[in-house]
Amino acid sequence: MGDMTIMQKQEIAKGAQAMGAMVGRQARRKAEKLTSPLTTLSFWGQVLSVAAFIGILILAGLMILDASRVSVDRGQGAIVAGDTVNVRRGPSTGSAVVTQAHSGDRWMVTGSEGRWTKVRSANGNITGWIASGLINTRTVKTVVVNYEMKGYFTALLICLVIAFFARRMKRVAPSVTRTNPNETLLVSEK
Repeated sequence: MGDMTIMQKQEIAKGAQAMGAMVGRQARRKAEKLTSPLTTLSFWGQVLSVAAFIGILILAGLMILDASRVSVDRGQGAIVAGDTVNVRRGPSTGSAVVTQAHSGDRWMVTGSEGRWTKVRSANGNITGWIASGLINTRTVKTVVVNYEMKGYFTALLICLVIAFFARRMKRVAPSVTRTNPNETLLVSEK
């Protein structure tokens, strides 16, 4: 090969510089994929993401620990043995009928008087008396869960919205400007 001209040397240097820039960009992209997703966020995006994550953890704990009460009732249960049984307002056939219970319906026993059993419906809406001979009683455990929202769900949704928008607060990539093809690259943050 002979001696290279100055223009050829400049073209080779430009090509090497462009190739180096491409390799550098590819290396940065691979490094970004391997690092935490937080590193791609702006400062405020990182702050909001961390705050939203901590808020979600706290609120989830409060929802579980503070908002619910679980109790186990041990008592007598009654299963209707007849086809259709009258549930009456008082312990006599002369009392008004509140509702009718059907074979297999389950009731909680709350008391008794003579040959009558006082019962409460499973959802607790209806109470009344059923003739004791028309039901089968047994000991049952009832788990009652009382859950109260107390605004935690709304606060949790707010944290999720903050996290959603924080993930969109990406770090601005540096822009490359070239004023003269023979000058070195200037990199500036915008």
